[in-house]
Amino acid sequence: MHAVGIDIGGTKIAAGVVDDAGTLLASTRRDTNPEEPREIEDAVADAVAELRGSYEVSGVGVAAAGFVDPTRSRVMFAPNIAWRDYPSRRSCRSASASTSSSRTTRTPPAGPSSGSAPDGRPTTW
Repeated sequence: MHAVGIDIGGTKIAAGVVDDAGTLLASTRRDTNPEEPREIEDAVADAVAELRGSYEVSGVGVAAAGFVDPTRSRVMFAPNIAWRDYPSRRSCRSASASTSSSRTTRTPPAGPSSGSAPDGRPTTW
């Protein structure tokens, strides 16, 4: 199986598909309008759809800078895009699920990522 990784930045969205060994098989890029969250969702969905057009994908992982709430479902603040109390989990699931009828699962982070500590404090690792 393959997985798609998405990196959402203030100027671009980079997406790539990897195999089970982590080898990058294909990549794509979309420009980011940092002031329009809906446009970011659409660009993510479009990038995932492009990669799913050539590969069977079992999961999509998303990385973006910002502070998340203790449930890891909302971005409370992102420094480079207009996410303020933004429903990131729902939006990312919606964007990735809309590109395929197959079930989308979360993949573990492969690099710096955000989450929360067991006591609920926002963390970055």
